[in-house]
Amino acid sequence: MVPCPGGRRVFGAKLEFTGVFPIMKSAVFAAIAAFASIVAFSVFSKTDAEASPRAARALERLEGMKEGTRRINRIMGVNTRRVPWCGHAVRYAISKAGKSPVASFASARAWQSWGKKVRKRNIKRGDVIVFRSRHARSGRHVAIATAVKGNKVKVCGGNTRNRVHCGWRSKSRIISVRR
Repeated sequence: MVPCPGGRRVFGAKLEFTGVFPIMKSAVFAAIAAFASIVAFSVFSKTDAEASPRAARALERLEGMKEGTRRINRIMGVNTRRVPWCGHAVRYAISKAGKSPVASFASARAWQSWGKKVRKRNIKRGDVIVFRSRHARSGRHVAIATAVKGNKVKVCGGNTRNRVHCGWRSKSRIISVRR
């Protein structure tokens, strides 16, 4: 058997085909390329229409971190003692999940237009929840859903009790659920 001239590199490995049918060489490479593109698409692409459990996990790992510390300021990208940073915390979580945050992520209100709208009864772990603030009628707060139980949803977010906090909230205060 005579080796086909000029083996090809696929994923860093040089492949050489020996045989009498050089036409099969191109068919094999076409099949490998098609398979690789399908795998790459399914592994690396995320649509905004799927929940992000990784986003919830990212904030759960930071739970209890107090605002104003060097570490939380570095993670959020702002001085957390001087600015409302709930939107920054959600941006961090969404980015960790491999998704793109809303352009003006610092504003809780801006998250109401991010991704795809979801009904309150369909909340899943990793969804972005925008709800009314207790402190101001027109105020908004944004966090990531981590669990749902009956008429309550457990959320993790920043700028609650001056730290990253996870706690239960009533679904009646929810303004928007986004995925």
